[in-house]
Amino acid sequence: MRKFIMAAGAALLASIMPIAQTALAQENTLRIAVNTPNVVYGPFWVGMANGMFEKNGVKIELVSANALSTGAAMIVSDQADVLLTGVYQALRIASEGKKLSYIFNVSDMSARFNGFISKPEIKSIEDLKAKGENCRIMTLLAGTASWAILQGIVEEHGIKCRISTAGTIPNVVAAALSGQFDAAMVNAQDAYAARDAGRANILIDPATIPQAEADAYYPNKHPFVVAIGLKDNLEAKRPAVEAFIKTMREAFVLIEESSSDQLGTMMSTELSSVFQSTPAASLALGWKLQEGVFPQGDKAGYISEDGWNAAMAAASKLWGFANLDTKAENVSYSQVVDMSFFKD
Repeated sequence: MRKFIMAAGAALLASIMPIAQTALAQENTLRIAVNTPNVVYGPFWVGMANGMFEKNGVKIELVSANALSTGAAMIVSDQADVLLTGVYQALRIASEGKKLSYIFNVSDMSARFNGFISKPEIKSIEDLKAKGENCRIMTLLAGTASWAILQGIVEEHGIKCRISTAGTIPNVVAAALSGQFDAAMVNAQDAYAARDAGRANILIDPATIPQAEADAYYPNKHPFVVAIGLKDNLEAKRPAVEAFIKTMREAFVLIEESSSDQLGTMMSTELSSVFQSTPAASLALGWKLQEGVFPQGDKAGYISEDGWNAAMAAASKLWGFANLDTKAENVSYSQVVDMSFFKD
């Protein structure tokens, strides 16, 4: 009888163990969605390329690297635990009453994210300004960095051109090179490609723009790319989220210690499935433009109340969120920002 009980107990234990192991594995796994395969999400890509997350005890399941239009829905429908996205794109979730948490500041906002290009016959900002209202500028929709930076450029230089928008960067570039527009805000890589092909001039070069000029175009200092998730989901996986935050902070250090060329090569070789055929040189250029954008020091990644309030202050002025109530309780710092996952 005793042998029977022991055998039954062993069998029961054997049947339970796989279930327990599966549950533990799920607790230690974070499903991550990223807006785009862009180096602006740098610490995450560096952590992935070097196996840093696994070393800290968290398994990363990259559920999407192109979640710009689907990320919010993936978070709300529990298809992803964490979304790396723009600080404003996530506000829609919070403003709809979802229990959302901002848990990490991936990079700060900067006017160096884009290049401002023009037709070949327009060789300077003064040439564009001289056209008065008889000109057109193409950019991304309101609520994007391209739109926000352009507002600063237009205001700073007194440009009177009409502004048109498109939903994607490829569409902006195609429109800009069609000859129908006098100028456009595009990614740095696209700006250089258009210039090198003799199809455009770069009026504002993000690689050479003085910091004072960049600050004039976008004076607000605040988080731009952030990590978010639903409160309950993050709390249920607290150890994994804490390990995620720790790894992201360690990745910042590695970024500081590496050259842009080293980082570009790292992305193109270790994450070729994500960055596909993007040349290492193009990725290196992207990393070069991120210098000074990633948070540094003891508080790297931490979202302060001042930083959050600065982001809210810029929302309507530069980002086109005229109808967003930035004073509402459901988008206040105390309600949507959770820095409790940071561990010394």
